[in-house]
Amino acid sequence: TIGVPLYHSARFVEIIIRNLEAIDYPNLEYIISDRHCADGALATLANHFADDARVRFVAATDGLNWVEHYNLLLEAATGDYMMWMPHDDSYAADYVATLVRELEDNPDCILAFGTLNPIDMDDNPAPIWLANSHWHTCIDAAHPWTVREPLRLYIKWNLGIAMRGIFRCASIKQHHLTIQPTPQSEMADICWIFGVGLRGALRNVPAAQCYKRYHAHNTHTQWQGGTRRQEVRKRWGRLVVLLGYAVRHVPRPTDLIRVILVLLLRNLTGLPGRYRLIDRLIAPPRKSAGHFGHRNS
Repeated sequence: TIGVPLYHSARFVEIIIRNLEAIDYPNLEYIISDRHCADGALATLANHFADDARVRFVAATDGLNWVEHYNLLLEAATGDYMMWMPHDDSYAADYVATLVRELEDNPDCILAFGTLNPIDMDDNPAPIWLANSHWHTCIDAAHPWTVREPLRLYIKWNLGIAMRGIFRCASIKQHHLTIQPTPQSEMADICWIFGVGLRGALRNVPAAQCYKRYHAHNTHTQWQGGTRRQEVRKRWGRLVVLLGYAVRHVPRPTDLIRVILVLLLRNLTGLPGRYRLIDRLIAPPRKSAGHFGHRNS
């Protein structure tokens, strides 16, 4: 299932059409949803794909925010695998097939994602560093996936890159791993990917290429600014969400204590030496540790 959430999407209609027509995969379900209907994007797409039985359309004017909208698409999905496709991104034709193959070849993997390339509205490379390659300095694919891996990625990497990945839909639904709301929805994607990583392994597949367009109306541009007091409140609000994921999805008490300590230390900005202690808590163990247990089925 590919869920396409619309929001003032009229100027991106051609991009959406190119994406959906280009994806080379035999069994697809598209759900195109608009919860504001502020322009004619949904009607244009419905007309274009009128004869395509793979495409479903959902329209409402309830004004859901992006977190609620993504969760609604997750609930509606019927595929074994799912991804969300932002209206302003572009994807290589083999993106879906490449990531599904990775999931099928690695049963312990719950989400696979590719390389995210920043571009501008003219499709030129944007001068933005997204830490794609830094993944491999954080994760050793030969090492068993434990709670240390999502912690290390949360501290040292940009987990938001993995939000464009494909995941095992049944596992996410079975464990009620919906995106939890954060203050003003800021970084809810990063928190969710962290929660997913507590359930199973994430895998990076560099050959799967997608392209994120940067412009003045990107969702993340709304997250910038605010007073120091507001930023502190939002940071601690995100901590509550992260701790919630940990309590629900970390099975072993010793692992849960580790996760809670790291998350608390990450927020205690005035504590001397906190990063040295965090590094010790998230470093790979010297001896091979047992798998902490994935429950993807």
